Amino acid sequence: MSDLEKSAGLGESLTTTSKTSSPTRAESPVPNGTKAAEAAAGEEDGGPDYERQIHGVKWALTVGTILSCVFLYALDTTVVADIQPDIIASLGDFQKFPWLATAYALPSAALVLIQSKLYGLFDIKWLYFGYVTCFEIGSAISGASPTMNSLIVGRMIAGIGGCGIYVGSLTFFSVATSPKERPIYIALISPTWGLGTVLGPIVGGGFAESPVGWRWGFYINLIIFALAAPILLLILPSIDFSKGQSAKERLNKVDWLGLAVWTGWCVSFFMAITYGGTLFEWDSYSMIILWVFVGVLGIGFYMTHRFHPFITLENRLYPSYMLRNLKLGILQFATFAAASAVYIPIYYLPLYFQFAKGESPVEAAVKLLPFVFMISTVAIINGFFMSKWGYYMPWFFVGSLLAVAGGALMYTVSINTSVSAIYGYSVLLGIGGGCFMITAFGCVSDIVAPKDIFNAIGVISLVQCIGITFFPSLGGSIFQNLGANYISPILPADFTGDPRVILAGASSPEWQGFSDEVQTRLASAIVDAMCNVYTMTIVACGITVLITPLLGVRPRFLTILLVIAC
Repeated sequence: MSDLEKSAGLGESLTTTSKTSSPTRAESPVPNGTKAAEAAAGEEDGGPDYERQIHGVKWALTVGTILSCVFLYALDTTVVADIQPDIIASLGDFQKFPWLATAYALPSAALVLIQSKLYGLFDIKWLYFGYVTCFEIGSAISGASPTMNSLIVGRMIAGIGGCGIYVGSLTFFSVATSPKERPIYIALISPTWGLGTVLGPIVGGGFAESPVGWRWGFYINLIIFALAAPILLLILPSIDFSKGQSAKERLNKVDWLGLAVWTGWCVSFFMAITYGGTLFEWDSYSMIILWVFVGVLGIGFYMTHRFHPFITLENRLYPSYMLRNLKLGILQFATFAAASAVYIPIYYLPLYFQFAKGESPVEAAVKLLPFVFMISTVAIINGFFMSKWGYYMPWFFVGSLLAVAGGALMYTVSINTSVSAIYGYSVLLGIGGGCFMITAFGCVSDIVAPKDIFNAIGVISLVQCIGITFFPSLGGSIFQNLGANYISPILPADFTGDPRVILAGASSPEWQGFSDEVQTRLASAIVDAMCNVYTMTIVACGITVLITPLLGVRPRFLTILLVIAC
């Protein structure tokens, strides 16, 4: 029996309410296995329902505080987008600036698996509070940084804490709510994240233009933490699935070797796709070494999981046995692909409005509101209907189909495209992304055994974090490489700087120094380069359209299909 099944902590923090006579999934009459409550037909039962220990005002305060922490993490993701010139003017070291985004995003991909496991080993309350504190320490260091290096360190510490906040929020809502209400609470994370992401540039730009300066874009987190800390300490319930075990016994279940190899792979891979063709030439020794590390560490990670030295089979960092669950694999890819429909527009729509329409950074960020509003609204509607009826396959299929259409339309835009058309295209993307960006978390407990819930949350969080890091990183590489090639022939002969500096935004001194005619020609070339980034959305979501109908096929038929395919 696993630690989750023993669930010593459940006896105190959660109360079992339904272990009785409801029919099993295999006995259910629901057709095609598309209902969430029947999704695991022929598989293990999804486990009992649980009743929350806290209700009323205490529960409302707990939910509000957790969502506030998610909001802060999302806000910090994009807060530097509009304060780039101010940071560079204050700290210098322009060539190190790309590290700010990479240092913040890397922990999400590198640590999400281990963090999901830690939430199954330690008390969720205290681990969550520890990650919130870590995030605030990183924010304080970032705000007080005297150099670019210290700012990068602060961003990395904040990224570690922020990833723990995100995984912890998903975990808490997954284990502290009943299966019926779970999709609604998990769905609340999506609009909260979207709101924080779109407000990041507005908040950062607002502080940068105010007398207090850009550093308060980070300091503001400390004020909100002061309000949230008492609720986390006094009201958030304790949930400990390894109660009775010593700290040593719990830590012995951590795959430290796998964690080290995986972290090294993540650092090498994301450095390679972020800096290839930008900071380093593709055929440079630095890039060759990075890709060699990617290959060697990838093989090393496979070997550590194949032979799992120093760790038991069930405690490996990546639960590779779950790869045999085809439905879970489809959910993972769909969640990964959804990031292309959400985060590419978040990064590139404001840039479009700056270059094509002459908007200020703050005005351009405001133009994201219809897009984020649709993501938020659809995610809430998704959670409501999934909790009411349980069907989830149509959300993935229709959402990915709309995302393909929206991405294809964004691929066709130019500087002459009307603002209303851009709004329409982005709303289409927002509806599509909102349909399935976070849907997998609400239905995953119905397609895996109870003992695998933490691992399932971990692997879905992993692919989501990889998508959130991968698509903006690769998109940035595509945009900077194509953009530099497109604008180089247009630049005046007396321009001696790096063309990529111009791509950072229309508020840079270099851009302001060009004549109106040159700016128009440059903007047209930059928008042409920008449109190519949406090919990733078309491809990723197009594949999702093709594979998600398999979510409606019962396990026995999936097995037959796999045998035929092989």
